[in-house]
Amino acid sequence: MSKHVSKTEFEYPVHRICGKISRHSKVVHSCTASGKFTTYLQGERDLVAHPITQSELDRQAKFKTRQALVAARVKRTASTYEADMAAYRAQCDTGYKSFTKYIWAQVIEAESEAGE
Repeated sequence: MSKHVSKTEFEYPVHRICGKISRHSKVVHSCTASGKFTTYLQGERDLVAHPITQSELDRQAKFKTRQALVAARVKRTASTYEADMAAYRAQCDTGYKSFTKYIWAQVIEAESEAGE
């Protein structure tokens, strides 16, 4: 079964739908952050029609590296925990709403400054 992404418009009485209609449905209605809606079929990936690309593997490796760095920094036993927490609390009113999101941003920023 292949995935087909299509735009979905909803009319009255449905104002918004995100997720599945039922637990057994393979149709997923996705609501994006920009306010758009898409619909796609969920299931196993057809690796013949859609093989895993090198760029996909690179993105997965980058995410895995970032996730490990974040996990290490949010532990209370981390050497940078106190400094990170103080910096997070200092920006708390105008910035990130959770400590983990703040650390993710710091890791990504440090990575971009290093030129990766």
